[in-house]
Amino acid sequence: MFISSSYSSFLLLLAISVGVVESIGAPPGEPAGPLTSRPEPVEVVSDTLFSQSAYLDPGARLLVEGARSRLQGGDRSIFRYSALARQRISVGLSTLRRERLLYRSESSAQIRWRRHGAHEIEILGAREVIPIALPGVSVPRGLEGSVSHLLFDPSSDHLLGAGLLGEDGEGIRHPLSAGSEAHYQFASGDTTVVSLPDGTVVELVELRVLPRSAAPVLLSGSFWLEAESHSPVQGVFRLARPWDLERDTDRDQRRGIRLLPGLLKPFRADIRYLTIDYGYWDLRWWLPRQLALEGIVSVGRFVDLPIRFELSYSDYEVMEDPVELPFSVPLPRIGMVEGGSYLDPPKCLRSAGCRCIRGDCRKIRVSIPSDSSLLLSDPTLPPSIYDGDSEPFTIEGLGGGQSRLGEATLAAEFVGPRLLWGLDRTGLVRYNRVEGLSTGLGVGAEYGRLSAELVGRIGWAIPRQPAFTLDLRWRGDRGGARLGLYHDLALVDPSSGALGLGNSLSSLLWGQDDGDYLRALGADLAGWTGPGRSTRLVWRLYAERQEGIEQATSTSLRRLWSSSDPFRPNFEAEAAELVGAELGLRFSHGLAPDRLRLSAELGLETAAGSHRFIKSSLTLGLTRSLPGPLSTSVELGAGTSLGTAPVQKSWFLGGGPTLRGYRPLALRGESFWRGRAELGAGIPAGRFVLFSDLGWAGERDEFPGGRLLLSAGGGLSLLDGLLRVDLARAFRAPTGWRMTLGVDLAL
Repeated sequence: MFISSSYSSFLLLLAISVGVVESIGAPPGEPAGPLTSRPEPVEVVSDTLFSQSAYLDPGARLLVEGARSRLQGGDRSIFRYSALARQRISVGLSTLRRERLLYRSESSAQIRWRRHGAHEIEILGAREVIPIALPGVSVPRGLEGSVSHLLFDPSSDHLLGAGLLGEDGEGIRHPLSAGSEAHYQFASGDTTVVSLPDGTVVELVELRVLPRSAAPVLLSGSFWLEAESHSPVQGVFRLARPWDLERDTDRDQRRGIRLLPGLLKPFRADIRYLTIDYGYWDLRWWLPRQLALEGIVSVGRFVDLPIRFELSYSDYEVMEDPVELPFSVPLPRIGMVEGGSYLDPPKCLRSAGCRCIRGDCRKIRVSIPSDSSLLLSDPTLPPSIYDGDSEPFTIEGLGGGQSRLGEATLAAEFVGPRLLWGLDRTGLVRYNRVEGLSTGLGVGAEYGRLSAELVGRIGWAIPRQPAFTLDLRWRGDRGGARLGLYHDLALVDPSSGALGLGNSLSSLLWGQDDGDYLRALGADLAGWTGPGRSTRLVWRLYAERQEGIEQATSTSLRRLWSSSDPFRPNFEAEAAELVGAELGLRFSHGLAPDRLRLSAELGLETAAGSHRFIKSSLTLGLTRSLPGPLSTSVELGAGTSLGTAPVQKSWFLGGGPTLRGYRPLALRGESFWRGRAELGAGIPAGRFVLFSDLGWAGERDEFPGGRLLLSAGGGLSLLDGLLRVDLARAFRAPTGWRMTLGVDLAL
């Protein structure tokens, strides 16, 4: 496996994404890497049925035949080689406010491959971190059995070799494997020349690979081949379409998937790019130089898990075979005994220190320093495991591969229509003091990168006021866009998140509804940049009509022991017709828990129509570790508005996101400022936090005076602030205690 055994079971995303990587890197003769769930099988059809349509031009057939012959025969002129191999794996967590690092591992090793006898791997450095749970850097467990993939046979294409279908048909369908014409079409592309240091000019030709269907086991992209020998020089690929949990699992597994809560749907895994680069070593051999992968697992609509993988080879020392063997000459088998360097395939599969390449099963001798602490600071690793933690891996410098990837478009296929009901999607069922129990019924469909959902709903407390939403979404590699039409309930303060599951349960059970609502009819166009970057942008253009709506129910389980209405009255919104634009810019720096972490959020909104106004706000955050198990966080925010905004477009303070201990909308005005300070004790997995919130909102000419609200309290933080339970005391009227459940906080 590419990851240590101590973290190899980390969530479903690693099993999917790392399994895809392993299946691509599996040498011929070995089973492909284990995809967590099996996609619908792709039937292997005879090449003769597709040979006429597979090649879009005569040159493509010649390139495929030459490359296929090269990969099947390989280069047997290398007797042995040694190289320095380095790899890094990062798994992040991208939510609405913060970028977190869930897991990262780095390792380096000196590998020694020989044509006959056992191979050797000397592990030089290895370390891993799980900063969302534990502080500090540790040595991965199970190193000896987790590094065999670093070896490759130069007589076969290790990184993208033929025969990847595996024994049972699983894994990525290789574009150059036998019968690949059933799954791919090919076209010859551009040509270019590369000048080597000695003045030699090498001509490269491009072979474009086009999948016949939108299957997550097919690739889209291109090879760059040396024109004379057809040796691979570079490959740039992506999946034909993302892997989808509901769509690409077998029928038996789908029954269990239906029981998953809508909060986790849709669940998709995608490889944004997979690029493989070769170097021309000693001006003789094309040998692997770098493999880079960037993928993403999307869980629901608001959580993304970026995955980045990089494997590089350098410092080659190659010894040529004194008797250079021609292509396709079978290798001799020597000492096929259990005690020697060779093993039978069944015995090799049961042994951690063994690997099979095209039926040639070899023992691998792995050496690790007796003092494992030396692995943490080996000079072949970067000075810190957090170096380069603000930006993802890029493929710059790999021969223009990133621009070529733009031509590797996703295959389009219509999926649907499918029925959306019950708890199948988050937000379809909700409860609040305006609608009572609100249930939605909808239909959805997809075509390539596009998806559409139409949902109608009825609130049982206001059955004569039905609502609907129509969403058209486009998802790209670096972001997405949405076009919406709606006549639905909207939040006066969107930061409250009151249309989610948490507030619905609180309203139904305890009669505590933290939302304030209005009715909105309109259309909007929104866009956003993708996760995994230090800077993220969100924008929205809208035209809508807003009007107030009254509380329509007082029903909750609290009424079983209390006759009074526990709900507070809904906010009285003004009637308004607005055409406007919103812009949000978020910046974050630093993922290491033992370093300074900074964040900034800028918000802008302007609108015209029945009201004309401009709003702007800025929030700054700082988090820092202190000696021992202590850590601290400070957050400051301020904003103002100009013009005549409707009352529902005022600035509001109160509730978990701004002033804990106070009810939502405790203060409002055309300007605001607020501050928050927290002190935590413990480890990121679980820490106790003391905090205090302070804020003011009112007319701009009252700044900075006016009525201030102050609160303080304590809480429990889980997974570095991903989940928070806080109990706060309000010290200024209205005083009292209030418990809040928060997500995505600094500590």
